[in-house]
Amino acid sequence: MERGRNYPHVPPSRAESRLQQAYSLVDMQGVLVMGRKRVSNPRVSFSISVDSHLLNKLNMRMGYHQSRSKWIADAIRMKLEASDKGKDALDAATLEEVLAELEFRAIHPAFREYFSKSFRAKVGELRQTFRNLPESGE
Repeated sequence: MERGRNYPHVPPSRAESRLQQAYSLVDMQGVLVMGRKRVSNPRVSFSISVDSHLLNKLNMRMGYHQSRSKWIADAIRMKLEASDKGKDALDAATLEEVLAELEFRAIHPAFREYFSKSFRAKVGELRQTFRNLPESGE
């Protein structure tokens, strides 16, 4: 006796039922569709190495129902956003503001050891040159 679609009272063979399942996974455009919807930004799994002490500290802060992956992803996101804000502030600063900050750091006792005497003098010269430029930008 024949099996399959033409004879609904006869159950399909195992191969036919698997073929039907496979066809049900293909949508109208012929693209294979799995059980989950596609996401625009899929998650990627990767490994990191940390000290056991750091991992223990992280685990102590985590609650039972918190996701370590989500916590780490949020920490990375916050670090990147803070870095972007710093870059944005530097991009928004005028040359005069940058030179003023450099001059301040060059003469401030807390930063003095990081700048040579000739560098401090050069920053002072640049600042003075900038002050003497005409304001029209000519």
